[in-house]
Order: sequence, then C-alpha cells, then structure tokens
Amino acid sequence: MAFATVQRSKVVVSITGAQGSGKTTLARDLMERIGTNRQVAPRLHVGIGKNAAALGVPLGQNANPSTIMVFAQLHLRRERAIRDGLHILDRSFVDLLAYARRNCSHNSALVCLVSELAVASITNIEVVVYVPLIPELRGNRGKNESSQYRVRIDEEIRRILTDLSINHLMVDGPREARVDQVCQHLQSLGSAAGMQ
Repeated sequence: MAFATVQRSKVVVSITGAQGSGKTTLARDLMERIGTNRQVAPRLHVGIGKNAAALGVPLGQNANPSTIMVFAQLHLRRERAIRDGLHILDRSFVDLLAYARRNCSHNSALVCLVSELAVASITNIEVVVYVPLIPELRGNRGKNESSQYRVRIDEEIRRILTDLSINHLMVDGPREARVDQVCQHLQSLGSAAGMQ
C-alpha cells in the first residue's frame, strides 16, 4: 500500500493493549510496511517498558504509584520529542491509565491525573489502535503479569476507550490483517490524517 507525502506536519499512530497483545509487533510491522515508501519517513517509538525496567521500578501487576509516575514521565518526554512526520508509538497513555486504575485505585488523585494526561495525549494522536488480547493469549502468563491480570488490564483498556469516548480502531486477526486494517484506516482518513 503506497502512502502519499505527509500533508500535515505531524501524524501520530498510538497503539494500546495489554502486555503481550502484540503492540510492539504491530508497531514494527507498520513501520516496515509504511517505511517502504520513501516519500514518508516514519519514526518508530518503542522501549518505554525497558526504560522503566532499567530504572528498577516494579512492573505489571506489581506496579505502584511510583511506577505510574515513572511511566507518565517517559510518555510525556517521548510525546514532547515528537516533531514533524509520521510517528508510530507502541504504547499509549490509555495503557498507563488501565494500570493506574487497577493498581492504584486507592490513590484517586493519581488516577485522575493520569486520566487527564490520557485525554490530553489523545488530542495529539490521529489514530489510536486497540490490540485486544486474542483468545490464544488469554491463558498465557505475561512477563510481569498473571494471565488473569492481563485479561483484567485488557478489560480495563476497553472500559477506558468507552468511558473517555476515545475514537479508536480495534484490529484483529493475524499479523498481516492487523497491519492491513491500520493502513486502510490511515488511507480512509486521507488528508485528515495527513495521508492520501
């Protein structure tokens, strides 16, 4: 699928989903597909989880308020650094809000802050792509999460997308089909997403 030159100065695709749902795989597959067109110079943004792990904060179902704040800082730094062009993000503030709601519900100020950050972030994103946990992955344990916890995060992400009325594209099927769905969506947005 060919993409025309970017008409807007910045186009951002952000991917949300539970750990192990295929966010980073989809981001890399999109980069490969879109990157084959020399007129568009997409940038891939991955590694927030690795950066947080390197800082030694507890991850996944062990995440605490400090974890949430570290991830918020990393998200904000990444989003502030985005300039012109097409950008593909393998995580979203929606993911972070799901963890804040699940792990820090006792800290309403923190959950409220992350909710506001999510809303502010989404205003600068043309396409939010939701990658649901497929049935085959629902029973698998994640790196830092039990299978039951991953399902709860996936359910929380769905609630957030509804609660905050976030316009999103849910992708399903095998890898190629997911990439096709996002590319077709970008094409359907045409000049609204800076693509023709």
